[in-house]
Amino acid sequence: MSEELIFKPFKEFDYLKNNFDIAANEYFDLLTSNNKVDVEGNRLHVKAYKAQQAKVDALRKKLNGTKTGRGFLIALIVLLFIASTILIIFPIGTNKVSSLWYLFLIAGASLGLAIYLIVLIKTNLNKKIKAKEEELNKEIKIANQKLQVCYDDLADLNKSFDWGIAGKIMNKVTPLIVIDPVFTNARMHDLIANFDMDKYSDINESVLKVLSGEIQGNPFVLVKSFKRTMGTKTYTGSIVIHWTSTYIDSKGIVRTEHHSQTLTASVSKPCPYYGTITKLHYGNEAAPKLKFSRSPQHGDRLSEKQREKAVSSGMKDIQKKAEEQIKKGKGGFTPMGNDSFDVFFHALDRNNEVEFRLLFTPLAQQNMLSLILNPHPYGDDFNFIKRGKLNTIIASHSQNFDYVISPDKFINYNYDDQKSFFVSYCNEFCQSLYFALAPVLSIPMYQLHKPHSYIYKDEEDTNISYFEQEVMANALGDDYFRPEKAASDEPVMIKYDSSHRVGKGDEVTIVSSSYEKIERVDIVSKLGGDGHYHDIPVHWIEYIEVDGENHMAVTSVNADHEEYLSKRDDISRNPIIDKLFHYERGLLSFGIKNRYTIGEDEGINSLFSKEDK
Repeated sequence: MSEELIFKPFKEFDYLKNNFDIAANEYFDLLTSNNKVDVEGNRLHVKAYKAQQAKVDALRKKLNGTKTGRGFLIALIVLLFIASTILIIFPIGTNKVSSLWYLFLIAGASLGLAIYLIVLIKTNLNKKIKAKEEELNKEIKIANQKLQVCYDDLADLNKSFDWGIAGKIMNKVTPLIVIDPVFTNARMHDLIANFDMDKYSDINESVLKVLSGEIQGNPFVLVKSFKRTMGTKTYTGSIVIHWTSTYIDSKGIVRTEHHSQTLTASVSKPCPYYGTITKLHYGNEAAPKLKFSRSPQHGDRLSEKQREKAVSSGMKDIQKKAEEQIKKGKGGFTPMGNDSFDVFFHALDRNNEVEFRLLFTPLAQQNMLSLILNPHPYGDDFNFIKRGKLNTIIASHSQNFDYVISPDKFINYNYDDQKSFFVSYCNEFCQSLYFALAPVLSIPMYQLHKPHSYIYKDEEDTNISYFEQEVMANALGDDYFRPEKAASDEPVMIKYDSSHRVGKGDEVTIVSSSYEKIERVDIVSKLGGDGHYHDIPVHWIEYIEVDGENHMAVTSVNADHEEYLSKRDDISRNPIIDKLFHYERGLLSFGIKNRYTIGEDEGINSLFSKEDK
């Protein structure tokens, strides 16, 4: 395998996968050593805690059993009182008291048993329950103390986790793939100025998380966005109608028949729908005029025989398409000569055959088929859209994976569980990102083609890219940016509007939109079985879009996660911060009441160390 380039990404992953695991274990072991963790001591403490917790669970189970028994007796007492009351009232009501004397005897016995059970509960069961509750609370307190000892064992280790650890591990194993600490202005403007990324932005998408980097100088950014689309929702209403009809039966008798019918009606009205989408944008100047798109063909789900049949059938359609284009005088489109690639990659809307062949050499075709036809680890799960110099990959496996995980997720009291989760997450991060990039890594020309030198001129009036500003705004939450009149249960679309520099940070104007919800009723007439039209009310919700505008600040702070945790209380007391603040990856965002000034920016940054991290 090449030490720098990855010419066969699917094949070479087996080697890399093992190295990812080794690097993750080594990194965790280094953290363990640096923080002087007594691993064996923690294991003993965890064992003691789990034994104590088992004792707590056993006591709780016994207590719940006793309480259930008391509940059963209380229910029995109620039934006995009801039964005795009925047994007393019934003979009196029938005026047969003398002949039903035995019912009074049974009633008396029932009352006696009920009273006995009441005394039993008060003098015995309640005392037992109270004693068991006291014992349980005592043992819970001991368990909590033992749990705290476990956390104390790992206190320094828990504080040492930082943002971007998995990216550092991946970069160590695959130096070809460079991952940025944050999505900088320089990286963003490279993608916009050189690769036209801004042309494909969507006003109905708000950036939740972002991860950027480069491959041989060619930039990429993986963006998870909150997405809103307007669709329709069908509302249904119903009424029940009744009528009678008369008829003469076979004996000549006039009879009346009662009928009922449920009439339903529906209306469709506009309604917003929400979700998230993760896209990988990759810029490369190779084949700059080429455009195409492909979607999963799921050849990985087929047997060898089924694939042969799919190729045979698919090539007939492809040949027909090529002939039709020639007849129409469009020309240009011709099959590649690799039937499996033509059918399963299926980029039939390409606009430039010369550039398509420049990219998809025999090796690139072989690489792509390896990704597409092998079901593991993800199979054919990606859309690939090339628009000039910008390549966009939308992989299904990326949609539910958190590429920018909070360090808090690694906090644990159990060293072994903590290490297992850490290594597992880092391995999954490396695998998931690697295969998100695999479609572009499969094209050797992309790795061989380095971009023209890009010099970012510091002309922007911001310190931090607007993608990151949007990420940090979303982290503050919907409620801070919720427009007036917007329904409290409706998500808020948070979008960057404008910003300007303030010291190391930016004052940012955020525009937000959501919906006011108003209940409406439509009346729909429908013919019933009685021959008449009936009005059916259909209740529905009208969504009226409402907008808002807020100001926030985002600043770069010279601090890692551990130092931030130590200064969190000081930050919360800072008078310029309005309600909320959020830290991640060396960035701090917070709401501001008034204008944000350079002096206040220094006030925030002065809380942190001036030494470079």
